[in-house]
Amino acid sequence: MSIEDFPNMQKINEPTQRIKPSQLVFHLCIFAVALLGNCAGCILVSESMIPLYLDSILTIMVTATSGLGAGLTCAVLSNGILTIFDYTMLPFMSCHMLTSFLAWSVFFSSSRRKTQYGRINGSKKYYEIDSFLWAGLWSALSNAILGNIISDVLFSSVTTPKIDSGILSVYTAVPNLVFATYIVGFLTNLTDKMISAVVSYAGYKLCIKLYDVIILRREK
Repeated sequence: MSIEDFPNMQKINEPTQRIKPSQLVFHLCIFAVALLGNCAGCILVSESMIPLYLDSILTIMVTATSGLGAGLTCAVLSNGILTIFDYTMLPFMSCHMLTSFLAWSVFFSSSRRKTQYGRINGSKKYYEIDSFLWAGLWSALSNAILGNIISDVLFSSVTTPKIDSGILSVYTAVPNLVFATYIVGFLTNLTDKMISAVVSYAGYKLCIKLYDVIILRREK
């Protein structure tokens, strides 16, 4: 199973690939699982007071399987739903959308490299764990910067109790609110996005196997 066999991927030479109805249904199911997973992850850590977000735990997965449009839509709907039920705040939707965009950029770059060099070195053309980890790392860095700016400017560094308690702990040791906000934001985002990257990779591998069993074998 290669990336070129999977429908609606970011293919270099076929950006307008048509997909069959069965493939479209498969993508919609992946999207629904990612949306529910994002909401469930955020609600779980919020109710448990775990200092993480997990509102984008499967966004990288749906971006890898279904492209940038699906990733951005999942980000918007996830944060919209969570905002309605008071589990996040609307301005942070930009962080979630940035996660999807950066993940797509990493996957697009990986696809291009594998297209150029795959025939030479025989490398597999589906995404490996390193692409997901890079996506998670870039998302963590960008979300830490953008999220901390939003938190500092719009909310005076007061957002949710689970994160505010960490900021207070750092502020007690180093009485500088900006420093406390940024260091806690960075560490929280780094942990959160690395977990999301690993979970998304596991979900991506499962999607490939299910696609092979449900779609490809039926069409043979």
